[in-house]
Amino acid sequence: MNWADIEISGVERAADAPPPGIVVNAPSRADLLADVAQRMQAGRGYTIATLNLDHVVKIRRDPEFRQAYARHSHVTADGNPIVWLSRLAGQQLELLPGSELIEPLAALAARRAAKPERSAISSNLSIVAP
Repeated sequence: MNWADIEISGVERAADAPPPGIVVNAPSRADLLADVAQRMQAGRGYTIATLNLDHVVKIRRDPEFRQAYARHSHVTADGNPIVWLSRLAGQQLELLPGSELIEPLAALAARRAAKPERSAISSNLSIVAP
């Protein structure tokens, strides 16, 4: 598989590499929650995509899926193959399955007194909030 469509934040790309595709930009739970908290405080929205091997295949084959993925404010590593490949690239990513993000994000929203009707969870565990 050609991993040129996936970029891991902080890893240098070769000068002749194609333009980056999807960027895993939330390397840890702490980084993700800190940024989401800042966005909530500022009243800015966010979306979270949880990258796994199935999504990598879809990103390569489906331009609409790839475009939708590229619009997310946060992309996490949701699958051990993504974490293992990041290690081979010299970057450490924490495994962040979407199912394990619901509770801490809900708790964060509750602490920030976010209105529940302004948050939604879609079928692919993208989380959207103000």
